[in-house]
Amino acid sequence: MLEQWLLAQWLISPTTITAWTVGTALAVAISLRIARSKGFPVLPAAAAAVSIVPILVLSVLPFPGSSYSTPASGALGSFLGQFTDPSLIWYIIINFGNSAEKVANIAIFTPVTHFATIATRSPGRVLLFLTTMSLLIEAFQTATGRLGDVGDVLHNSAGALIGLLLALLTQAGKKSIQQIKMRPASHIDGAR
Repeated sequence: MLEQWLLAQWLISPTTITAWTVGTALAVAISLRIARSKGFPVLPAAAAAVSIVPILVLSVLPFPGSSYSTPASGALGSFLGQFTDPSLIWYIIINFGNSAEKVANIAIFTPVTHFATIATRSPGRVLLFLTTMSLLIEAFQTATGRLGDVGDVLHNSAGALIGLLLALLTQAGKKSIQQIKMRPASHIDGAR
């Protein structure tokens, strides 16, 4: 209960609200510029950029009562070592998505991947970029005295994969609808 109250207070703090506002404004401005220069559809590009803001705000800003600190000696090596521990990976897989935090880690990466895949039409690059971003965020958290967690990387990556699959389904559905619209009327009602 106290943890939920602290999170709610953190979300409405002036620092967090400023970070969300400035981050969203920058995301829209940068995404519009990139979309126009690369020939990407503007709306999905802007939606992808805006979707990345919560990931950065929630991952980079310290929570109330905490601050950045010097990590324990060997913390980054310990974090990276989690990826080589088969029993830990198996434990994460068995308990995949079994808490609100884990579901949130999955859900937060889904929209950005969905919109970025639609905008860029490069699903492999988008998935690689966002999985790498998740790893770098966790490494940053470890380097600033917070705990990096291989489970967060795996859950974020699963969310990215779900977003990618949803984007591919959206694109396939859009192509099917376009094909149906292009067929002559005689094919639709079965006449030859």
